[in-house]
Amino acid sequence: SLKLAPDRLIGELLASLDRAGLAEYGEHVSALPPATRTARLLVQRDDEITFMERPDPAADADAARAFARLELVMNEYYQHVGALQAVANEKGGKLLEDQHVPGSRP
Repeated sequence: SLKLAPDRLIGELLASLDRAGLAEYGEHVSALPPATRTARLLVQRDDEITFMERPDPAADADAARAFARLELVMNEYYQHVGALQAVANEKGGKLLEDQHVPGSRP
């Protein structure tokens, strides 16, 4: 779901991600990487994109721990920001007026 957060909170999130290892273990690219089946974290700041895919713990235990920390940071911020929902309807508020629940007054 789409989430909107104030600039200050996003700044805090980005700083937290950097402290958790994104700056060290993330890959800096100039274009969005192709979608993969593995979990990944992607952060875009102006024209800079940093992303990290879930590493194989057997290949790089430190990177795997960093990715787990990054997931925890993202989850912490994500859970505390309300989601928005967009509904496309041409009736606007009339959509609710047109709903009739059996047993209720029209």
